[in-house]
Amino acid sequence: MRFCKSGYALLLLSVLAIAAAQPYVNKWTESSDGKSFTVVPGKAATCPAGTDMFPTKVKDVLAQFMVEYKDSYKIVTNKVAGTKYVLVQRGCEAPTGIAGVTATFTIPLTVVAASSSTYFPVFHYMGEKQAIRLYTTDVMYSFNGCMQKQAAAGYTLLDSTGYDASHEGGNFVTHTAYEARPTDDAGCKNCTCTGTTMTNTSGRVGCAGTSNCTCSRDSTLNPTLNALGIQATFGTGFSSYKNAVRISDTTEESFYTVGEWIEYIAVFFNKEKEVIDLADLSRERWDVESKGIKNQIGTTRPKVLLLEGYHTGLSYYFDGWMIPTCKKTNVCPDPNDWKAGGSEASLGIDMPVGTKCGAERWCQLVSDAGGEVMNGELPTTWTASQYGKGSKEGISHKDLITFAKDADIVILKSAMVTQAAMQTILDAMKGIKAVDDKKVFDMQRILYSAGTSWDGKAAVGNGAFEQGQIEPDILLQDVIKMVDPEYDHDMVFFRNVFTEGMGIDTLCKDKPDHVGCVQDPVELIKQCTNQTSRKDVLLYIPGGFMAALSNNAGRIALSAGSMLVLFAVSLGLMQ
Repeated sequence: MRFCKSGYALLLLSVLAIAAAQPYVNKWTESSDGKSFTVVPGKAATCPAGTDMFPTKVKDVLAQFMVEYKDSYKIVTNKVAGTKYVLVQRGCEAPTGIAGVTATFTIPLTVVAASSSTYFPVFHYMGEKQAIRLYTTDVMYSFNGCMQKQAAAGYTLLDSTGYDASHEGGNFVTHTAYEARPTDDAGCKNCTCTGTTMTNTSGRVGCAGTSNCTCSRDSTLNPTLNALGIQATFGTGFSSYKNAVRISDTTEESFYTVGEWIEYIAVFFNKEKEVIDLADLSRERWDVESKGIKNQIGTTRPKVLLLEGYHTGLSYYFDGWMIPTCKKTNVCPDPNDWKAGGSEASLGIDMPVGTKCGAERWCQLVSDAGGEVMNGELPTTWTASQYGKGSKEGISHKDLITFAKDADIVILKSAMVTQAAMQTILDAMKGIKAVDDKKVFDMQRILYSAGTSWDGKAAVGNGAFEQGQIEPDILLQDVIKMVDPEYDHDMVFFRNVFTEGMGIDTLCKDKPDHVGCVQDPVELIKQCTNQTSRKDVLLYIPGGFMAALSNNAGRIALSAGSMLVLFAVSLGLMQ
């Protein structure tokens, strides 16, 4: 278990430990027009044997990865994906004879691609957002104004073009592989199945695993992307991406351990020092707030129901509610079971498992916030979801009301619908205590326009998905606020759909006071006034039980000596 430091003591120790920061880091310079950057890579002049080149080390993480430090290189292992990376300090020779190495990288990296915007905040916070030259999507899903600015300037490219490991020695290519997926019972265009075929809920037929499908591709090199010189692509799956670095954060069963993967990313840039302190402080806040609310409310806890969303007219879901379950009745998916990876799995496409236990971190979030989760015992007569063992789908409003009539709070995990659609759903849920008492919350407090999606519709992004990974303690505080309305905290990610706002179709330019209005990327870019600043990426505002502890401690913290007394007191509270 990681040693959790107190807030004041952490600040004190951080000041004292500045000299321990990694010495070989990138130095970025912004161009005069603010549209590009140059870098002086962190390079060692010499690599004498026996010299520890990485004084700050990631250790004792609860997440499913590990880092081994040698004099001039690191060995990073993703325990879920089974990948092992050797990271060699720039300027030093790569080691030989290490078994089972997936890939070797020279660090710190300077040119990378990211397959998800959830990584943007950590890159920004550790001062390496300038290294992201490619975002592997055609739509800019990001609440981060500075990343929006990099994309608008053409510095960070948006392109979902695939990477073909067999084409021209492993380069980015433009091809028709996705269009060549199966579309009818006759089989897939330009593909031949040599194994068993499978049919998904929309009636599309495919091979049972990509190893059983031989496809011809009309592929050409993509000179623009290849010219970037991508050194690594960070993502949860798609090992065929250019120099892929697998991140398995979505397999974690707590939001805090999801957050620890920011340390995994940091080791590729020698930025352990900055990120470790943030992760430790987030964990400490989580512990203080959770213990505070549990002590305050005692054994009488409000009943909380978690809902995924209400589906209708979608070929890949059964009509009705989709409801996640907690571990009490759930056997988590096997990490090696590709069928649990998502909707694409039914097409025979080798996808990573989305989660090891779909809703478990949400269940823990509610429990740690002082709530009693109702999702532990879902009726066995309900239809099991094809997208996660234990979850249920196709639940009617009537059946939901019968089951959840005593729920004190309802949390809508994914309710990206219009205001009118949300009102219709809420009207159909009357009879549930939380609905009648107007205590229904969604996670759409931070929304922004992402242009047009692949289907031609307006794309709306959610900042909580992006920012929650680097600041999971704020998610906890938001849920505590639901449990105790008097709790000293203003919600950051969630909103009450009855009293604050609902839907994703209200634009901020039309109704700026609407909570959860959709922000224009142009306005987000205006918020990026300092491209080199790291502080403005964080959303945490002091409050809650941590603030009370700090205020009480402030009355006695009159000297460095009393600061150390506070450190000792805080350690006692953390036990």
